[in-house]
Amino acid sequence: MKKIIIIVIALIVIGGVFGVMVALKSTDGPKDAANEFLELARDGRIQEAFDLYASESVKEKISFTNFEQTLAPFKNYDDLSWSAVSVSGDAADLEGVVTFADNIDFSLTMSFSRESEQWKVKAFNYKVKLSTPNSLPSESELTKLVNDSMRLFVDAVNEDDYDDFYDEIASLWKNQITADQLKESFKQFVPLKDEIVFIKSSEPVFTDDADIVDSILKVSGYYKSDDTTVAFELDYLTEGKNWKLIRINVKM
Repeated sequence: MKKIIIIVIALIVIGGVFGVMVALKSTDGPKDAANEFLELARDGRIQEAFDLYASESVKEKISFTNFEQTLAPFKNYDDLSWSAVSVSGDAADLEGVVTFADNIDFSLTMSFSRESEQWKVKAFNYKVKLSTPNSLPSESELTKLVNDSMRLFVDAVNEDDYDDFYDEIASLWKNQITADQLKESFKQFVPLKDEIVFIKSSEPVFTDDADIVDSILKVSGYYKSDDTTVAFELDYLTEGKNWKLIRINVKM
């Protein structure tokens, strides 16, 4: 079997954390500082947050790329609420929930310290709270789900256009990646586009039983022609009543 090593493209659903110091302008208390910090992330002004609010020590410890990756999931959130705020002297801790479309929430904790009358982020930790998933799809439903995803992928590679594929992935994943970034990630398949087109008229063979783990539907298998085998691993999460793709790994 020919093998191509590619990057697994996936939504970051486990969460993010950093423990470096980020300076904020707000002096109205840790809650206002946290709101200001997250509003910048929501508006996609992460470079501004990094340039204006990160101290020199932060810039020495964390690259902008890592900073951006940590905050990217917070782009375009719908609502932010704090369930607990505790202040003890020059230290503060906050717990809250960030809400996105399609009933997807992030649980969030932040720790602050006060330096020179300014509240500064000392620690930032979040985890995706996925909604209760649909029941496990039947085999025929799984086959359709996989065929829809993989055939869109084949079309994207052959047409050199990932817009249609991108339209069908999970909304939360769209906050972390663009169609052009997907295209760049799968550029290894361009020379092989004629070898994978058979997928559009084939049916998948599942190698393991599909399972729901931590609210994520995991499906794996392969497509096989006379001379080519294409293996896949696909992950989905629930958005409304539908399963939406959050991870794709394809190997030949």
